[in-house]
Parts: sequence; structure tokens; C-alpha cells
Amino acid sequence: MNAVSDISSPRIWSGGNSQISPMKRTAKRLLLFVVLLALFTIVRFPYEDLLEDELSEIRRQAGNQGFFFELEDSSLRFPGTLSFERFGALIATRSLPVPLVLTRGQFELDFLPFLLLRAQVSGSAKAYGGEIETTFHRNVFGDDYSAHLEADSINLADHPSLKALGISGSASFDVAAFISAASPPRSVEAELQINNGALSYPGKIAGAFAVPKLSALNLEISAEGDNGKYSLGKCQASSSHGSVSCGGTFEVNPAGIVEAAQLRIELALNELGRTEFGPYLALAGGARGSSTGGGAYTIDLGLQQGVITKFAVTPG
Repeated sequence: MNAVSDISSPRIWSGGNSQISPMKRTAKRLLLFVVLLALFTIVRFPYEDLLEDELSEIRRQAGNQGFFFELEDSSLRFPGTLSFERFGALIATRSLPVPLVLTRGQFELDFLPFLLLRAQVSGSAKAYGGEIETTFHRNVFGDDYSAHLEADSINLADHPSLKALGISGSASFDVAAFISAASPPRSVEAELQINNGALSYPGKIAGAFAVPKLSALNLEISAEGDNGKYSLGKCQASSSHGSVSCGGTFEVNPAGIVEAAQLRIELALNELGRTEFGPYLALAGGARGSSTGGGAYTIDLGLQQGVITKFAVTPG
């Protein structure tokens, strides 16, 4: 019996190998197939053409929102990466178009989202002494897309339009939006911070009001909303003349123009602020003479179809 047992065991083990080996061979073939498929996809897929198509679609939809851009000295390389020496853009506004120039950056078509039928282009560049990063995301079969723009340590005085207005300081901002091609952005979340800023406006408002020079300006403001209707979240600032806080709501049309707004601004002026701003605020609040009050003011501002419908200043 022991002899039979000794002989039978190897046969049973051999039979086990004959059952496991085909599974191993199938797994190896499946793995090889996946590797070959991945190599074929990476090597043969026209990433460059897709990237150019995506940029063309982004350019078209951005133009519908009043944002126009072109690339200069650009080059494409595998797999789907576009590098550029200069990115020139123009943001259309009602009063004055705002230029934007980025240097030494790149856009890249992200491979993994594409496998899930989502076209995603990521970009980064230098801008006015700081860094900008952005992501555009769109379903392959849809027209709507999302965008995320983040900037850090932007030197405001390096921008020609801001320099002409006498604005300086270091700014950081973060904007996330879900955008529809033929309507205002469906949803927007935005935040702006300015550190160690200054304002030295060279002219006069309405030809009469000289804006005092501000320094030591620190500002933090955020807004969010959807379908063209937005509200201010955090809104506060401090400067050489005192501090400001604000809140309210506003509506934006498809062209990006503010159509309506209801805002409340609360001022707490220090001695310098009372000296330079106080007389104007006291006059707007109905006070006679040049009384500067106690430095505390509330301003209620209303806007409708681009026209100021309410401007009320309340001292104290």
C-alpha cells in the first residue's frame, strides 16, 4: 500500500500542473495583449492632432466668453505636449480690453482622462514674475467644459494696464468654472489675494475727485455662484487709510458685463483716512461743511443695466 501511495502522489501532482499551466499561459497572453495594445495606442494615436483640435475648441469657446488668445513660437512633441515661448491673450471688457502675456510655458494632453473619454489639457507658464497653472476639461462628446486657473506671486506692477492705473503689489488668485458654450458660466468660484499693494491713480474720477494714494494694501475677496448670479463671500481689506469689509450680490450677462448689483461697503477709517476721504464721504452722506465724522461709514450701492441706481452713504 505504501508503494502504491508513493507512486500515485506524483501522478496527482502532475495532473495539478496540467490544470494550472493553461491558466498561467492565458494570463501571460492577456498581459502581453494589454501591453501591446497600450504600446500601439501610445505610438500610433495622433496626440498632436487631438491637442490641436482641443486648443481650437478651447479657443472658439473662450472667444464666446470674450477671451481671445494666440500662441507664438510653439512646438509639438510626443506625446501630445505643446510648448510655447509666448502666449498672448486679450480679455474683452466694456471699458478697455485687458492684455495678458505668458512666457515659457506648455500645454499637455493628459492620457489617463482620455481613456475615460474625457479630454483634459493641462498648462503652466511664467507670468509677470509669478507662476500660472491651468486645466481645461471637456467630455469628448460634449460642448460644455470646466476650467481651473491658479496663479501665485504675480507682480501687478509688471502688467502694463495695471501699471498705468498706478496699481502695484503681489497677487494670487484661484478660479474654477463650469462653462457652457452659449450662456454665462454655470458655476464659478473665485478668490483673489493682494499683499503689500499700493494705489497711486494718476487722474481724477469724473474729472473732480482725486484719489488719495494708498499703501500697505492687503486684500482678500472671494465670490461664487451659478447661471450668472453671484454673491460675495469673504471681502475685506486694510491699507494705510483704514479697513474695508463688504458683501452683496451681482448678476453678469453672457458677455461678462455686470448687469445688476446690490452691495454694502463698511469703512473704518483711521486718522489719515478721515483726513483724505472723510470730507467726500461726509458730503455724500448729507453733512454740511468738511466734517470728517468718526471714521465709520456704510455705503449702499445699487447698479442696474450698467447705471448706478443707488449710492447712499451713512456715517457712524
